[in-house]
Amino acid sequence: MPEFNKLNRTFARRIGKRLSNQNKELLANVLPTYLFSNELVTFKSHQKKYLEIGFGMGEHLFNQIVINPENLYIGVEVYLNGIASFLKLVAKSQNDNFLIWPNDVDMILKDIPNRSLEGVYVLFPDPWHKRRYMKKRLMNKERVEFLKSKLKTGGFIAFASDIEDYFENVKKIFLEDKELIIQNTDFLLPHAGYIITKYHQKSIRENREAQFLQAILARET
Repeated sequence: MPEFNKLNRTFARRIGKRLSNQNKELLANVLPTYLFSNELVTFKSHQKKYLEIGFGMGEHLFNQIVINPENLYIGVEVYLNGIASFLKLVAKSQNDNFLIWPNDVDMILKDIPNRSLEGVYVLFPDPWHKRRYMKKRLMNKERVEFLKSKLKTGGFIAFASDIEDYFENVKKIFLEDKELIIQNTDFLLPHAGYIITKYHQKSIRENREAQFLQAILARET
């Protein structure tokens, strides 16, 4: 297991366009109610717990909490506009089966109990195209080791990317890991409960093909 403080930061931007007053109000008054803490994760008595790292504008995370109200979802996103967008979606429903962490995922990985998660979603993380920046990519061997430690036996990591070399690199990491087994053979088919996100729609418009991996942990780490 690598040392926690040696993991790479995700280096993602925090704000895109200027935050509206409504978004500022959501972040100031609603977000604190659902702010992730180790105590809340332990307190929440939902049947199964999942983690989504980098939920973007929140479409996939929202869909998961709606179709699986008995489960708890921990959503991580540094992009404040995306968090506000997700909170707007939630405001239209009665669902409260989620917690949000509005910062780098490495800051809370150590606080998530080991062997507590049924699954981890990492969908379309920042590709950092240029070679000199590739070390900033979210998915690497060290972080996969940490994610594995949080999974129950049979738990999964679902990964998606529309960047060919990123997808192949993560697939290689999974294939070389003796404790992970890739479940899908058709990499164009997403996991159950997936919906096309705004980012995925953009990749389609720009003629980039999205690919999906679903790997399960064969035994406890």
